[in-house]
Amino acid sequence: MWVPKKLQITNFISHKDTTFEFLNGKVLLIQGENLDDDFQDSNGSGKSAIIEAVAFNFTGDLIRKDVRVPEMILEGENELSTEFYLENKSTNQTLLIKRSYKLKKSQQVELFVNDEQIKKSGVNEYNKEILNILGISRDDLINYFIISKEKYQSFLLSTDSKKKETISRFSNSNLIEGVDILVNTDIEIIDAKIQTVNNEKQLLQGSLIAYEEQLDSVMTKAEFIENQARRIKTIEAQIKSHTERLEILEQDYQKALDLRTETQKKIQQIDDISEYKQLLQETDLTLEQIQNVGKELRDISNEYELLIQGIKKNLAGKVQCPKCKHEFIVSDPSFDVKQAQIQIKELQAEKLEADKEIKEKLELYNTVKKDREIVEQQIKAIEKQKNTLEQELTNLNYKIKRIKFDFDQTDANIIQLKKQIEIIENEEFVDKTVKIRKSISKINADLKKLDKELDKYEQQKADLIGINVKFKKFKTYLSNKSIKAIESYTNLYLSRIRTNLAIKLDGHKLLADNKTIRDKITVNVLRNGMIKGAIGKFSSGEKVRIDICNILALQNLININAKSGGLDLLILDEIIESVDPVGVQEILTKLDALDKTICVITHANNFSNFENVITVRKENGISKLLQ
Repeated sequence: MWVPKKLQITNFISHKDTTFEFLNGKVLLIQGENLDDDFQDSNGSGKSAIIEAVAFNFTGDLIRKDVRVPEMILEGENELSTEFYLENKSTNQTLLIKRSYKLKKSQQVELFVNDEQIKKSGVNEYNKEILNILGISRDDLINYFIISKEKYQSFLLSTDSKKKETISRFSNSNLIEGVDILVNTDIEIIDAKIQTVNNEKQLLQGSLIAYEEQLDSVMTKAEFIENQARRIKTIEAQIKSHTERLEILEQDYQKALDLRTETQKKIQQIDDISEYKQLLQETDLTLEQIQNVGKELRDISNEYELLIQGIKKNLAGKVQCPKCKHEFIVSDPSFDVKQAQIQIKELQAEKLEADKEIKEKLELYNTVKKDREIVEQQIKAIEKQKNTLEQELTNLNYKIKRIKFDFDQTDANIIQLKKQIEIIENEEFVDKTVKIRKSISKINADLKKLDKELDKYEQQKADLIGINVKFKKFKTYLSNKSIKAIESYTNLYLSRIRTNLAIKLDGHKLLADNKTIRDKITVNVLRNGMIKGAIGKFSSGEKVRIDICNILALQNLININAKSGGLDLLILDEIIESVDPVGVQEILTKLDALDKTICVITHANNFSNFENVITVRKENGISKLLQ
């Protein structure tokens, strides 16, 4: 077993040059004192740098995942380094691990076994070799040897799947993991074959039912003859119905022809509208002439009116001599007033005559226009009558064509039905039962073969299920053996620290059906041998005692399985902080009697009564160890 002896820390976090010597087989309490910060007691003193240095030296990485290695270099420096010296008396070996990191450069690792340097190709290869020499995996190292409150998860309070994962490591059940998958795969293959056979059986059974139904429905010779007569009679009834329809169609066809002839004659008898159209043209010409004459007369009448108005305008300026009573125009003394008055009367008479003639022409125009409208109505009436008759003729032609089609189709149906009668009359009776019985016999033979094949597959499946049950029992045995080992070692350490507490782990259990396994891991705590319930209901001090003893139990199982004997080291960083000082003092005292190399880091500073105490004091940014 590897025993840690000395850890040298240089320029790491707040440690400038610190040599930490482990107290083998004893509990060493590490407390802190921060003189740089009045508001901090022990926090920030550099205590946790020790566990980080151990993690860095072993793995090349830090426990804190939110911090990178370059950030661990002491402020003002450009390189950090660690040296860890261990001894293994059982193998008579020594181990020296040197690991450093320089800013803007990669890690450097030197490894010495019995003072002989071991060289590897890179940092990753060194990391693997260190863990290989220790005989411990990286996860085991972080979970069970160097334990920080930031990463710690209690096995007893972890999820069921996490418990099973841990247990399988100690039971070696992972070596047979996957066997059940292979067996289940074989079962699935057998199930597929069984399904295929059952599908074939269903198809054959369906065919068998169909053949048996056919056998029940097969006719005897007498039934065949009777069926023939019945079919012929049915067809003859159809022929008769079609023949009667032919007669009706023939009558309808003749009626349609006669009606078409009569319609054609009516169309021919309709008056020729060309004479009406000629009369219409002549009337339009007359109307145009009347309009022209009327326009000329209106123009003449308008001229008379203009002349009359002009004379009246001149007469409006006439004056009369008071002496001789002579009338004259002042502006035009030569204007003859009397002659103008006579001229007005003559013009008014001529205008009156013109207006009279205009009125006569208007009356004539209206009369001719009415005559024209009558002619138009006659033309429309004739065209409507003709269009109606032509539409009737079109409908009759379509009806005649349709009747002829129906007639031909019905006649063709009659011919086809007569052919069916000939076919039926020529049918010969064939006994189908012989062929059907042969098919039924063959299906029954095939079903027997499939039943034998099904029995074979069912037996194979039963054998595989039996193998699976045995495998589950064996896996359960291995898991329960591991569970009992964890329980026994935990209770051993609980008894050695002189507590009346113990744990009971219930694991895998085969149920009454001898097939199903209940694999939930349950944890109960006992006091004085009596079950008191889950660990969560106990006090902080009691839970810490149980957790530490469980960690030692798991650590012990890891070391047993390690070729090197494992590692005698347990570092607890602020894991016991929830316990009061009296309880911590008691826990430290009892752990001290276990002959284990244990380092307990705490932020409390009131343990002067405990024998093995180191204080990490930080002053002016530098942490140092005080014995």
